[in-house]
Amino acid sequence: MTDKADMNAFLRRWEAYTARAGRLIEQAFTAARPRANEIQEKIYTAMAYSLAAGGKRLRPVLVFAAADALGLGSDLQTDCDSLALALEMIHTYSLIHDDLPCMDNDDLRRGKPTNHKVYGEAMAVLAGDGLLNSAAEVLLELACRGLKQAHAARVIMQAAGPAGMIGGQVMDMQSEGLGSRIQSGDPAQAKTTEAFLRQLQVLKTGALITAAVSAPAQLDQFSEPVRLDLSEYGRLLGLAFQIEDDMLDVTADPKALGKSTGKDERDGKLTFVTARGLAGAGEILEQTLADLSGVCRRLDRQGLDMAFLTQVPAYLSQRRA
Repeated sequence: MTDKADMNAFLRRWEAYTARAGRLIEQAFTAARPRANEIQEKIYTAMAYSLAAGGKRLRPVLVFAAADALGLGSDLQTDCDSLALALEMIHTYSLIHDDLPCMDNDDLRRGKPTNHKVYGEAMAVLAGDGLLNSAAEVLLELACRGLKQAHAARVIMQAAGPAGMIGGQVMDMQSEGLGSRIQSGDPAQAKTTEAFLRQLQVLKTGALITAAVSAPAQLDQFSEPVRLDLSEYGRLLGLAFQIEDDMLDVTADPKALGKSTGKDERDGKLTFVTARGLAGAGEILEQTLADLSGVCRRLDRQGLDMAFLTQVPAYLSQRRA
């Protein structure tokens, strides 16, 4: 952050963006529930439990912030709402499934018991499926509005699929046990494993974050350098976010963080901390943030209003404070 006035302006925009996302989520379920029968009401309740649980709403915030940075007009704001809602639904479904006993087996998420702890494993699977299907409906409706909207919707679905987030989850499952083995001290294996880890996190965490800032650029005519730099912003922000998450798993209080900690080391998970140690992970983080700052300057020179997006990394880093 720069000075107090800049911070206050940033926080006001963040709060406005998160409130906008909250209204979209509430409206989505308000519209669906009057038509629901008793069986449908059960699944909507499980879906809403996780979707309405709060969290940072980072992906919708990034959609709105990217749209404002690009100067998208009021005629495209409904399209941005669709992108934001779909992304939050997809992200939340991924958390529900990630917390299942067959995946990460977590009991706490966003400061509340995880979905399967409240509704059971079978209903949690279906709640995740329901959110993914609902996101697809939102994006199909968006795609029907025009070719540019279809391209934006495609960015989101590709980021959520096997070439994106799901592929990263597969890599994450394959990495179990590598975290403990890499500490045995083989330099060649350490280098190969770190490259694997970077790709894992670019997909698992970074894909949806990248989509959040790059999809709005599909809604109007923007140069290829602008689109590429927005994608690079998302990739680096996702990487920085994940490195910080790995560090918090070692250092944070679960109650303050809102989710379980210490599981990565116990499960032998491959993380930036298990790969490089806490100090080494911090060094990678600092370099990533420096690279991210450079991308922000490039986008600023290309005419984007980067005041908000430039401050996002520092705001997210407050989780470590």
